[in-house]
Amino acid sequence: MEYSQAQTGRVFVMKVNHGENIINSLEVLAKKENLTAATIHLLGACAYAELVIGPEDPTLPPKRYKEFIKNNASEFLGFGTIFLKDNKPNIHIHISLGNKTIVKTGHLLNNHEVFIISEVIITELLKCSATRVWDETMQLHLLSIEK
Repeated sequence: MEYSQAQTGRVFVMKVNHGENIINSLEVLAKKENLTAATIHLLGACAYAELVIGPEDPTLPPKRYKEFIKNNASEFLGFGTIFLKDNKPNIHIHISLGNKTIVKTGHLLNNHEVFIISEVIITELLKCSATRVWDETMQLHLLSIEK
């Protein structure tokens, strides 16, 4: 286990409109407001979304299993983080979404579109040493905490 302490900074309330992309919107906000670390709470609906729904099996490095949920407007709620990766804000979000025919949980990929609205609350983390760095064993950019 590794950990560090941070302090809360600014809090942003963001509305992502029908047809827009949440990750793209968060990247624009993070760059404009110079966010280097933050937590993200979000809810809303999406017209379609591509998710990573766990690995195919429990081996390392993990083989990502992706699922594309299309033409199936779904309500969702999620949580995420922003940390620097290669000195740029990197958005990492997990959502649970569903409607009367499906329920899915996974890592939200960039291939998605908001249906009607998404409400997003971003809480800045100050004095935070966490970043994302490449892990050769996992073949992923993972959280790294400097002491």
